Amino acid sequence: MLEEEEQESPRGKLRFSLFYDRELSRLLVTVLGACELPARDFSQSVDPFVRVRVLAGPLSEQTGLHCTLHEWETRLVKKSRNPSFGDQFSCSLTEEEVPNITIKLEVRDFDKYSRHAALGEVRTSLTSSNIYYPVETLDDLQAVKKVGDPTMLFSFHGSSNRFTKDSLTSATQKNKCLHKKSKLHRSLYARTSISCNQCRLKTQKTPQKSKQDVTVFNEIMTFSLPEPHIRECVIAVTVFETSTKRRKSKRLIGQAVVRKRKASEDEHWSLMMQCLRQPIAKWHSLLI
Repeated sequence: MLEEEEQESPRGKLRFSLFYDRELSRLLVTVLGACELPARDFSQSVDPFVRVRVLAGPLSEQTGLHCTLHEWETRLVKKSRNPSFGDQFSCSLTEEEVPNITIKLEVRDFDKYSRHAALGEVRTSLTSSNIYYPVETLDDLQAVKKVGDPTMLFSFHGSSNRFTKDSLTSATQKNKCLHKKSKLHRSLYARTSISCNQCRLKTQKTPQKSKQDVTVFNEIMTFSLPEPHIRECVIAVTVFETSTKRRKSKRLIGQAVVRKRKASEDEHWSLMMQCLRQPIAKWHSLLI
């Protein structure tokens, strides 16, 4: 019931405009503002910014998956449920590419101590949109969905006895990711974080691996935690992309989270708790 109430609760609205300049072959995305954003319970405020993605696809009729071509972020507006941004972004697109493009605008709440909370998103397909002259749009924010098909296979192995500390082992094995081909050499690495009561306890990350269609990490990470923390912790695996030829080129690919849910337990979590001394592997979607 709690999960249903969260889905039905109002997420606010986002105002933006799209315009395709045929002479310059450029797409312009302008994020104007948002209104009626939900406030955090403890502060009755929100620090919003908007993440904009240009998605190409779907890449196949069977999967309906998209590929991220461009990505931007607006400036941060502190303590405002009705922020004004006025940020404009542009990218080169041929007129033949336009019908296969979807614009995703995701409103997030900035938090310097944890992952920025997603408040909602708006997706607009350029197939059905008249973008050959600037048009302002005010859309309701919807629940955030995953982008592309970045998925990861990882396993957890918990063990406990009277002579050793309780431990939790995360084995990050593979990452399957759709990406736009580039001449730059790109690498991936995965960061595993253990949190309890919204407090990050432990963090480890894998070495960088060359980015492939299927990137194999084969890294085992062990975290020593007391029994209560193992039962109630949140395990987050975050994948980042880097470029060896550019400084500060780290880009978020996505994050998978495994934990004990309020209403029902995650399937992977439940299996791990039932088989404490056996590694349990499962593919997870990396959400953005």
